[in-house]
Amino acid sequence: MTLPAFTVPFDQYPGQGGRIATIPREPYLSKAGRKYLVRKVKMFGVILAVLTLILIVSGYYSFLRM
Repeated sequence: MTLPAFTVPFDQYPGQGGRIATIPREPYLSKAGRKYLVRKVKMFGVILAVLTLILIVSGYYSFLRM
């Protein structure tokens, strides 16, 4: 028996929590990949902070020499 074209399967009605909505999505990165990325972003932040500090200190000393 075939269903008419306008019917919707029972598990896809709104509010039913059908199969499509309950499939857990896979993460884009593995746990090791996320740890690597977090470590690299933190290292970038540290390097950026050190460079900013060097820029501020060198600007301060060049201002004192004027």
